[in-house]
Amino acid sequence: MSCFAAMSCPLGYFAAEMAEIQRGETVVVVGAGPVGLCAMTAARLWRPARIVAVDTSPFRLEAALKAGVADLVLDPAKDNVVEAIRGLTGGFGADRTIECAGRQMTFDIAFSAVRGGGKISTVGIYEKPLSLPLNTAWGTNLSLSWGFAPIDRLPRTDSIDRRGEDRYRFPVYAPGSSKRYSAGISNIRQQAGKLPENADFPLGKIDSA
Repeated sequence: MSCFAAMSCPLGYFAAEMAEIQRGETVVVVGAGPVGLCAMTAARLWRPARIVAVDTSPFRLEAALKAGVADLVLDPAKDNVVEAIRGLTGGFGADRTIECAGRQMTFDIAFSAVRGGGKISTVGIYEKPLSLPLNTAWGTNLSLSWGFAPIDRLPRTDSIDRRGEDRYRFPVYAPGSSKRYSAGISNIRQQAGKLPENADFPLGKIDSA
C-alpha cells in the first residue's frame, strides 16, 4: 500500500470532516502538500462555494488548480492571504480553515483567515509548542478541532469514489524524463507500483509495498 493511500487520504478526509463544512461556504486549506490536496478533494463532498489553497510552492498550487480541487490559490510569499480572503467574503473571512502543514506560520494564517463563529481544523504535526493568540480572539467564538485520523477513516475515503470525486487527477513527473503520469484517488494503489522510483509527486513521494 502506498504511503499516499495509507496516511494522506484518510488524514485529508479527517481534516475536512472535522471542519464541519456546510454547503455554500468558503473553505481555506493552508498547506497544499499530500494531506492538504486530499483535504481539498474530500472537502468537495460537502459542496462548499469555493476552496482556496494556500502554499508557498508554485508547483503545489498549480497542481491544486489543474486537479480541480481548488478554485483559487494564494502564496503567502506574494499575497496578503488574510486580506485576500476577506475581500472574497465581504470582509468576514473564511467559514472554515483547514491547516495541514504543522507550523506556527501556517496556523497563524488559518487562525487569522477564519471569520467570527467559524471553525479551524488542524491535522498538522507540530514539532514545537504552538502559540494561540487567545488574548486578541476571545470574543470571536471560534471552534478548533485537531488530531490524527482514526483508522476507520481509510474505508471512508471510498466515498470520494462513490460520489464521483475521482475525476480529480494529480500530475506525476519523473525527473529527467518527459513522460507524465496521472494518479487519482481510486487507482493510487495500482499506480504506485508502476511509477519510477524518482517520480516527483506533488502529494508526496509514493512508496509501493
